[in-house]
Amino acid sequence: MNKVELLSKEIVKPSSPTPQHLKTYNLSLLDQLTPPVYVQGIVFYPSGSIGKINGGEEEIFKLLKKSLSETLTLYYPFAGRIKDNIIVDCNDEGIEYYEAKVNGEISEYMSSDVLYQLFPSDIVTDNIVKDTPLVVQVNMFSCGGIAISGCVSHKLADGLSVAALVNAWAASALGGGGGLGESLRPTFESASHFPPQENIPNSIIPADLLQSSGQGSKIVSKRFVIDGSKLSTLRSTIMDMSSDTTNNEHHLTAVEAVTALLWKSVMEVSKSRSATLAKPTPISVVNLGVNLRKRMEPPLPSASFGNIVTVATATSMNNSDNELDGLVGQVRESISKINNEYIQYMGSGGFLKSILAFANFNENGHPMDKNVEVYWISSICKVPLYEIDFGWGKPELVSSGASQPYQNVFLLMDTKCGNGVEVQVNMTEEDMALFETNQGLLEFATVTN
Repeated sequence: MNKVELLSKEIVKPSSPTPQHLKTYNLSLLDQLTPPVYVQGIVFYPSGSIGKINGGEEEIFKLLKKSLSETLTLYYPFAGRIKDNIIVDCNDEGIEYYEAKVNGEISEYMSSDVLYQLFPSDIVTDNIVKDTPLVVQVNMFSCGGIAISGCVSHKLADGLSVAALVNAWAASALGGGGGLGESLRPTFESASHFPPQENIPNSIIPADLLQSSGQGSKIVSKRFVIDGSKLSTLRSTIMDMSSDTTNNEHHLTAVEAVTALLWKSVMEVSKSRSATLAKPTPISVVNLGVNLRKRMEPPLPSASFGNIVTVATATSMNNSDNELDGLVGQVRESISKINNEYIQYMGSGGFLKSILAFANFNENGHPMDKNVEVYWISSICKVPLYEIDFGWGKPELVSSGASQPYQNVFLLMDTKCGNGVEVQVNMTEEDMALFETNQGLLEFATVTN
């Protein structure tokens, strides 16, 4: 593999100072409860992209730095520093910005097992979470391709906030500047709905719920694609299985259908592994990320800043009754509980107590010492990631970094053409070998790398 040469590393600050009355940004309770990790992402632009800008690489580097600086005036908490898990000191210290040159074809780096090389090495290699809430690396390829990677503090933002930031940055590069549409201009009301609490631990989610506890287990990442025709077939299959007349193709969302398919497949992996080890099959728990913005009354703007998400939990005993239509029903039931009444409860002390109780069931993070496996499924479908255009065209590929060692994590996003679903999967190497050969999964999904 060709070497990535780091050309420069510098600090990019907001183009205008943050006003005095905005110098302290309050984290919300949901921010406080979020693990201190980086949300990672990378956007690939095809060979020949550099040649579309007069001045080439030098002009592109200049354009990206200037527009990023302008964008940070709107998204000013990213240029500050988190203090004591309760506030952000919006002191305009800035974000870390790397420039790199890659002597090779961009297509060689689009595979999940090598794209980590296009991220800042001290973050992805050493698994470091810095004080800097945002770190960006711009990679220029000798073939004329461009890849822009970023690491964003999850303490500050969920996936929708990150997507809004990147789209605002691209719009600024295209000349949007202060004229950005309302959908890209952040609002900062999260802490008023979910007030922060004193003395919240920096991380309350037990590490064993995310990280592999098996000796010598390596966590690997792969992409699976369910194209438009296969997705349509999957939805029709579930509709035909169901006696519930509401489970028709109009009401059954792509995310519901794909979530059910993934859940059924991982339970079969779990069952197979348990049989091989002569151990009882674990109870299967799926934690589903739910965007609260449109569920609140009144709804919050789509660019409302922060972690405005919660988790809906669905549980299955991992038995032969777990067919796709039944799993869809369980997913729907768990999500339906996230209503305005529950959201109001989330802003109260009772919600915090229940979260702390969950986090302290036992030292391994497994509820009530039961034999449980936990899976985390999030979706950023319908987020316009393939519309991110800095001036040289739309992306060839958008991907998560997937370098963090978290197991049983699934991220759903639209395919480039928009009518299918791509899934980034993190699993132990042993489980991935079973998952990627699961016939029920492969009936609808294709491994892309």
